[in-house]
Amino acid sequence: MENLIQFRFESGSFETGFRVRISFSQKTVILVNLTPNTILPQMYRNWEILYLEKGDRFQLAQSYQALIGCFQDWLKGEGDVQKLRETILLELTDRPPEIRLLIQTGDRLLRQLPWQEWDIFRENYPQAEFALTLTEYSPLPDFDDTPVRSRVRILAVVGDRPHSETLSTLGTLKSLSDAEHLILKSSQPQQLYLQLQDTTGWDILFIGNQDLIQKLNISDFKKALEIACDRGLKLAIFNDGLDLAELLSNLVNPPLIVVFKQALLEQFAAKFCSAFLTAFAKGKLLYPAVREGRESLEFCEQKFPGIMGLPILCQHPLKPALTWRGILGKPPVDTPQTREEYQTRKTLLQKVKNYWIQGILENSLQQQLFLTPGLQQYPRVKSVERLGENPDQTELILPENTRMIQYFDRLKTPRILLILGEPGSGKTVSLLEFARDAIARGERDYTQPIPLVFTLSSWGLKTLPIQDWIIQEGTVNYEVSPSWIKFSLEKGRLLLLLDGLDEVKSEMRKVCLTALNAFIKQYPLTEIVLTSRREDYEAIQLQFNFKSAIYLQPLNLTQIAEYIAYLGKIHDIDIAAFQSDPLLVELAKTPLMLNIIAVVCQGNYLENGVKSGSLEARRRWLFDAYINEMWYRHPPEKRPYHKETMLQWLSWLAQLMHQESQTLFFLDRLQPKWLESRLQKQITWGVGLLFGLIGGTIVGMVLWLTVGFFLEPFWGMIISLIFVVIFGLPLGIWATLTVGQEKKIQPVETLNWSWDAVKKALTLGLGLGVITWMISRMIGFVIVAPLIVLVYELKGGNLDSKQFPNQGIWQSLKNAAILAAIAAAVLGFTAGLMSEQILTLIIGPASASARLGTAWMQEFTVRAILSGILVGLFYGLNQAGTACIQHLTMRVLLYWNGSIPWNYTRFLDYARKLIFLQRVGGGYIFIHRLFLEHLAMVSKPKL
Repeated sequence: MENLIQFRFESGSFETGFRVRISFSQKTVILVNLTPNTILPQMYRNWEILYLEKGDRFQLAQSYQALIGCFQDWLKGEGDVQKLRETILLELTDRPPEIRLLIQTGDRLLRQLPWQEWDIFRENYPQAEFALTLTEYSPLPDFDDTPVRSRVRILAVVGDRPHSETLSTLGTLKSLSDAEHLILKSSQPQQLYLQLQDTTGWDILFIGNQDLIQKLNISDFKKALEIACDRGLKLAIFNDGLDLAELLSNLVNPPLIVVFKQALLEQFAAKFCSAFLTAFAKGKLLYPAVREGRESLEFCEQKFPGIMGLPILCQHPLKPALTWRGILGKPPVDTPQTREEYQTRKTLLQKVKNYWIQGILENSLQQQLFLTPGLQQYPRVKSVERLGENPDQTELILPENTRMIQYFDRLKTPRILLILGEPGSGKTVSLLEFARDAIARGERDYTQPIPLVFTLSSWGLKTLPIQDWIIQEGTVNYEVSPSWIKFSLEKGRLLLLLDGLDEVKSEMRKVCLTALNAFIKQYPLTEIVLTSRREDYEAIQLQFNFKSAIYLQPLNLTQIAEYIAYLGKIHDIDIAAFQSDPLLVELAKTPLMLNIIAVVCQGNYLENGVKSGSLEARRRWLFDAYINEMWYRHPPEKRPYHKETMLQWLSWLAQLMHQESQTLFFLDRLQPKWLESRLQKQITWGVGLLFGLIGGTIVGMVLWLTVGFFLEPFWGMIISLIFVVIFGLPLGIWATLTVGQEKKIQPVETLNWSWDAVKKALTLGLGLGVITWMISRMIGFVIVAPLIVLVYELKGGNLDSKQFPNQGIWQSLKNAAILAAIAAAVLGFTAGLMSEQILTLIIGPASASARLGTAWMQEFTVRAILSGILVGLFYGLNQAGTACIQHLTMRVLLYWNGSIPWNYTRFLDYARKLIFLQRVGGGYIFIHRLFLEHLAMVSKPKL
């Protein structure tokens, strides 16, 4: 789905105003009269003079801001302009954010204006990109018969004495996939003409030297360029004004041209060229790639205000879209083409942002520490591209403040990155910061893959093939269908962020790596980032097929000292006590422990701290001090629990999660198999007792309503109680031996209504009902049998996502009530119809016929209906309420055992307030794996 808006300036001037025809890709066309504006041309010339003369930076900035203000005011107002703005907003509602805007005009000053500063697009659609085209243009050839090469050939022309930065920047072109390049150092036009006529041909031309452009003989240059176009030239980048693009517009088969409205320094033009072609080669469409090239000039915007708006695409309006794969003759990569696909993408990005960025990253302890661990290439583990390299290669420390995503961009596709670090070094935080940057990109550019975060600990519970695990986890944790995930994996539309290889059980890590390698081979377009503790990864006797590894460096002593000094200014802490403790200083080299120390410092625990012992002992002491500090920050009247009791419950949860290698804890996924054998046996008998009690009670009530009707009230009640025991006991035993033995609780979180289920119920149910009717002569079974099959077929699976704790059990209870109501209504109605047959079955035909039509019979019919309702309620509850009974039994037993409080959700939320836990959707996660391991080792921290 293309979003294209064409602005055709049909007539007018700045003195008289312009008449503009605006065409939208949805076939909407409007005519607008823009008001005269004689000030705007002068504003532009003032800025142009200052820019060309390299005038005072402050004056240049003032001039550019004045130009923008005047330009934006011109495109605001009442009448036609207001109509234009409203139409733009209406036409672009719920459309993908990538918008192409063509300014079609012969007026030179209109082409020079800063269209990218138009407020309606800058504020509402920052991904919009403008291009220029002339009002008069030559027709294109009927077909393009230019040659297609196996590699994109790039000719980059610079001066004979280029700036060193120019050469280093253009040197990055060698990393482009399926490309080769030549850097021509020359200020002589004849050498350029000869290269353009190279018999092999060129696909892309870049001329960064303005002096060379000014020396060109336009006639000779056009002839050489026509030959180059015949031999496959498709894209040209010129470091000059718009005049050259206009002069070349009447070529028979002109290339797409990117020009600079005003010339840049050669090294800046090279910077744009490198960023633009890098983005273009990685699959970005032409317009977003131009925007990324412009954004690469942001570093010099303060020195030369307005420079980011100088590069602009000039194209023939009928020229088809150009892609890197198209240059190579390959089909384009699939991109979202419908509003539904765009909305799915938008919703998924927002879900990842809500769960992982806002839920975890922005609330993490390490986000409160404004220190970034250094990044370091890690050659001790060999990537697939470096297995044959020198094993003694030194480690490369990346420049300070290098972002993980910037390093990822440098890797060859498909990019697979391994992040290693020590415990507490910030691996998960780094991964989520990477996710935040990738989400921001994905919101700007829908050709970018969607980042999805998964915790590998959940793979360890299932040990499925990675693709099946991704599909299953994606369906449960994100609102997407299995078919959509599978399709996206095949097309390379997902960026998998896999956290915590070290959190998989040690004996399963090699199996996990084997599965990952098989996945990479099966889905070569899907990119992956994986995190692990360094020591745990190196202990695995298997190579992961990654492209590069990054090691998170420990914080250096300067960073630690500056941060502690900063704390000393805002809190009354004893800096000397910290500095005199070498073990604390060593622990502070990881961001997690430095944060813990910062919290402990505020509680003056360092003065009373134990100064001896091992590093591990000091870490345990710090965690205990952190727990104590966070506890006493809350006033006593706001503490709903005793500290020792709360820590006992946290310790039980930590032991459970550590035992099962779990990162996220969902209350509705609490399973009997996770508990000790004694409690498992108690749960088995507890489920049987509840089933027997409920089932026996319902059977007894049915007998009291029917058979007891013919007896004295006392004896009717006695017989009913007897039958409660008679039926309840075998039912309880049956439930103990069946439902109670199940090791997994499976809530019925959804109901799958479908006509297939109805058809199955009608065919199978009616067949069973007819057979039963022929045997018993009770017509009601023809109605009851289809109901039994239908209610069973309505049971669905898990919810796509969890928004609040224990949602699965609550939803299962709701669905149990729905199924019970359906079954009760049908069975009650059927029992009313069959009341005469039921009566005949109880007292015989002769006695029954004597009572037909009497008030007594009416009361019996009511009792039969109530009996049917009771049976229906039990059947419906049994279908979807089994998980609720299992869950309730387990919670009661754990409560009696002292492992959990009665209101578990309230407790988990309070632990979150104390910053012991964090919440992700309907689940909870400890603030760090080290903190979980600490709580799992001790039941009561001692201070």
